[in-house]
Amino acid sequence: MHLERRIDNFKKKKGVRILIYIAASITLIGGLVQNGKEIKNFVMVTFLQKTFLYETIDKLTTDVQVSYFDKLLGKPAIIQPWWSEEFPRYKQYIYINDDYFVKTIADDSNTVLYYAITTRKQDFNPNLPSVFGKDLKLGKDKINDINAEPEYFSLDASSKFEYYQESYYFGNIGNYGSYLIGGYSPSEYSQDFSESDYSIYEIVMEKDEEIKDSKTQDVRKTLVPNTYGVISGSARPEFKEQIIQNLEISIDFFDAIKFRK
Repeated sequence: MHLERRIDNFKKKKGVRILIYIAASITLIGGLVQNGKEIKNFVMVTFLQKTFLYETIDKLTTDVQVSYFDKLLGKPAIIQPWWSEEFPRYKQYIYINDDYFVKTIADDSNTVLYYAITTRKQDFNPNLPSVFGKDLKLGKDKINDINAEPEYFSLDASSKFEYYQESYYFGNIGNYGSYLIGGYSPSEYSQDFSESDYSIYEIVMEKDEEIKDSKTQDVRKTLVPNTYGVISGSARPEFKEQIIQNLEISIDFFDAIKFRK
């Protein structure tokens, strides 16, 4: 106790208190500088990682071997037969990242005939294919920002998910491929479905076609897509039709929820 009182008395001296304040200030400033460097480094690493991922996604294309996707994205988390009876030897490959899902479908020569990107985060916004419009971003710009009319659109819903999809054909400028875009609720980033005034489920159940069409147009004005897909121009018409008609835009719902964080 005697030693403790001596220490307390020593601390109470004016000169000592000033030295303590100076030392504390230096320690605080040093900590802030160090933390500042760490924050700067974290921001730089995050920025560079995201830039690298955007550049990687920009390189994805059809009519390449599956190994090309493996080289860019790593090994797929899922490899399984495509469900189609008409194309029994086709396979689908699912690549998983914290920021995205990538789905591909390849034929029996391992040539990619379809791929799709689904963003899993609100702040992960890769470029949309340039045929949709200049400087449009996935998960950021609205479907209504696309300066073209879709060939086909579809909606679907259940107690577990909601789904909206459009398909486009741009001819020569799109390398004669077909382009899909839509909103897909198995992605973690799909709050537009739950926060908007509309309900896709209600639209699907609507019996009056005029009301259904009006509500669908309202969806187009507000929906921010989280998924786009590209069908190769060299794919058979039957393949294209199955992708579009059977709501094949992205990873299967039950596969997607396995990887939810």
